[in-house]
Amino acid sequence: MRIAIDADQVLFDFDGAWRTTAETVLNRELPKRNESYHLMARYSLSMAEYHKCWAMFHALEMWRHCPVIPDALDPKFGSYLC
Repeated sequence: MRIAIDADQVLFDFDGAWRTTAETVLNRELPKRNESYHLMARYSLSMAEYHKCWAMFHALEMWRHCPVIPDALDPKFGSYLC
């Protein structure tokens, strides 16, 4: 079993995975509008769009597929820097 704890995108590119999923669900590009923590505000989504995107993110189990940020890996050991 692998367990990873991520805080503010230290290990995984959650934002990229979520945005890619949302763009697929909504069939349009979603430019980042601001640095808001709340994704609905960050991407100027309606409440219905926001919930639709989260529903698909969970249905696809995207938490399991968020890519590792390359700099989070220790190249000498091939493991996470902690």
